[in-house]
Amino acid sequence: MNPEATFQEHLKTARRRLFDAFDNQSLSFGSLVRSLNLPRDSSRNPLVPMTFNSDQVTAPFRFRSVEAELLSSPKKFATFDLEFNILKTANAVFAECIHSTAILQPGTVQRWLENYETLLASICENPAEKIAELSLMTSEEQRALLSPPLGVWQIDECVHTRFERQVERTPDAIAVTSNDVSLTYAELNGRANAVAERLIAMGAGPDVLVALCMERSVSMLVGLLGILKAGAAYLPIDLRYPAERVAFILEDAGVPLLISQRSLEDTLPNHQATVLFLDDVTESRKENIGSQVSLDHLAYVIYTSGSTGKPKGVEVLHRGVTNVLHSFEELLQFTSDDVLLATTTLSFDIHVLELFTPIQAGARLVIATDEQAQDPALLIPLLESSGATIYQATPVRYRSRSVRRIRHYCT
Repeated sequence: MNPEATFQEHLKTARRRLFDAFDNQSLSFGSLVRSLNLPRDSSRNPLVPMTFNSDQVTAPFRFRSVEAELLSSPKKFATFDLEFNILKTANAVFAECIHSTAILQPGTVQRWLENYETLLASICENPAEKIAELSLMTSEEQRALLSPPLGVWQIDECVHTRFERQVERTPDAIAVTSNDVSLTYAELNGRANAVAERLIAMGAGPDVLVALCMERSVSMLVGLLGILKAGAAYLPIDLRYPAERVAFILEDAGVPLLISQRSLEDTLPNHQATVLFLDDVTESRKENIGSQVSLDHLAYVIYTSGSTGKPKGVEVLHRGVTNVLHSFEELLQFTSDDVLLATTTLSFDIHVLELFTPIQAGARLVIATDEQAQDPALLIPLLESSGATIYQATPVRYRSRSVRRIRHYCT
């Protein structure tokens, strides 16, 4: 569909395509699905999730002296995810929508029908209008959408500062667990403070990038918090990246400092950064650092996939991070009883929500190891044993019964 075409032009194009399609009307839907040999799911209709059917009854019903009225026949089960039926009679046009309640909320479908009605009215008013300019919403809906929300909020604290306030409230509660290692809020804070102190002595400060290349563990979170507490910004390095890509990112970002672990020393590519091995930081510092970082300083830099060429670093400020985390915390209504299982790699932005939201809300964070995050046979038992109440993943993983029993959100 060309959005720059007028509705009249689009109508002519659609008419031609419809007539062309009649050449294949002898091919049944079932025959087409079988010939394509598509993977099947017994709960969904293959190939076509939505249908749009138009029918008409031009002559009124006449049964001698008996009055007749055309009524819809409601279905108890939806054949497709979404079905639109438009029926034109001699006096009116009826629109009926049948949908799967497991996929779509009634309120959503009701809004779509209202939008469709608005679209039809817009077309009737000016059929020569470009498709892109046709209205889907009424003027009242547009005003409501553009109006500022009633409860406008903005968090004025950085990630690590909100974490420090939570430490004061629940110092002895378990903050993070990974591979049978657990740290309380006070222990996690103390270790992160010690890392921050080391980094500051090495030159870390506001807008200074510190690369972090570590296996998924409790120490990984210690390193991230230590960087933020030092006022610096972190640059996550994915261990699964080829050595050439890692070398390019380190050189392109010009990082002066790098946090890693001794077991990875031989796998790191050539670089110019000064390395801090977390294995060597055994001390703990109770007093917080009190860095001068503000919401307008960098929180982290993450590199794109590089699908259009060389990877490029994207700078993310503390202001954006804190507001996203707060909205996420409100959306899922985090409490101290929640347990979030984190499986997302640091090279994907969702890791920020997974790692920092729980420890700002007094909940418990469980970090899956690299092996557990990548192997469903190890991940499902971890979901059970950790008592996870919140889990994030792509939809394909939700086929597991264990996943369906907890609150979750899709990416």
